Amino acid sequence: MTTTKTILASTLTLTLAAALAPASGAGANSQTATSGSKPSPTVVSPDQKAAPKAQGLSDTALPAIPATPAGITELIEVREFRITEAYEHRHSKEKPSVTAGYLMVIRAPSEYLAPRQVEMPVLMVGSMPVEPMNVGFASGQLIAIVPSATDAQGKLMLDLAKAPIYFAPPALPEQIDEAFGRQVLGLATRSGIVAQSADALARARAAGGATVEVADRDALNKIAGALVRTYAADEADVADALEGKTDSTPRVVKP
Repeated sequence: MTTTKTILASTLTLTLAAALAPASGAGANSQTATSGSKPSPTVVSPDQKAAPKAQGLSDTALPAIPATPAGITELIEVREFRITEAYEHRHSKEKPSVTAGYLMVIRAPSEYLAPRQVEMPVLMVGSMPVEPMNVGFASGQLIAIVPSATDAQGKLMLDLAKAPIYFAPPALPEQIDEAFGRQVLGLATRSGIVAQSADALARARAAGGATVEVADRDALNKIAGALVRTYAADEADVADALEGKTDSTPRVVKP
């Protein structure tokens, strides 16, 4: 049985691939970079077969990569989490072990969220790269997981009252390490990007609610999936995968 994490990765990959594919009738025989499949027959799971194109992406050219560093438009929600079964943060070269952090919903100009098959602006909180849980291009709203170390008292050490939330210059996940984080944080600070105000942070915390404690990553994904369903309704396939509602049984289909 495919795990929720694998299903999510597949769904996001296919959503992006569909968004970036040529329009119907143009390049009809081309394959996406992730397919690697032969013409006949192909084994696909139902979530792959049904993955729709992200709204607003297939019929228009993607906007140019915007200038960075740049701040977000709004922090809509933020909620602390604690997780019993640690997992690796794969959006950082060092892949640190995660046992705590934030679930965050941000609003940003869509050009910063456009899916690309090349380096793209990296959403950061302080010197920490976030893990995006959806695309966000159509809605302009992104759900993200932000890992944080904790101190001896269990308090999150990534202080949102001090750490700015911003888009760093384009990079790939394998390029994002601690040195990158320090460099782009310095660049953002020199550019005048600051942390959220006390009022903005209080509103986001009130909207997000109390700290949530979960057993494992699947449980955390389900919470993120509900947020995707609320704030990015066009990405219902992503929400389904996060919430474990996707049937992952492989089936053989003829082209």
